[in-house]
Amino acid sequence: MAEVSPKHEGQPLKFTITHYRLPQHTHEAFIQWLTEEHLPLALPVLKKHGALGYSLFVTPGPLNDGLRELYKDKDQDQWVDVPKALVSLGHHVPYLVEGEVVNMPK
Repeated sequence: MAEVSPKHEGQPLKFTITHYRLPQHTHEAFIQWLTEEHLPLALPVLKKHGALGYSLFVTPGPLNDGLRELYKDKDQDQWVDVPKALVSLGHHVPYLVEGEVVNMPK
């Protein structure tokens, strides 16, 4: 793992992962799988390793399509590797806050 610079020592780290659902699954089915099957397995592991928070950032399909159209004609091609860029617009739902699980069925 990379060393933490002295300037940032003692500050919590943030880990971000972007999942892309397989095309054979609907957006709704993917979110259901993620929240009902994956998170109940993942949250205990995160807590065990001292994670303070976990949030799911969901971008509904229509918003993704609109963003794709909006950014295809911008002036960033000379500065940005556009196919690798990640622009997020959606809903932020916390599931682990200060080490406590929230927004999950009991």
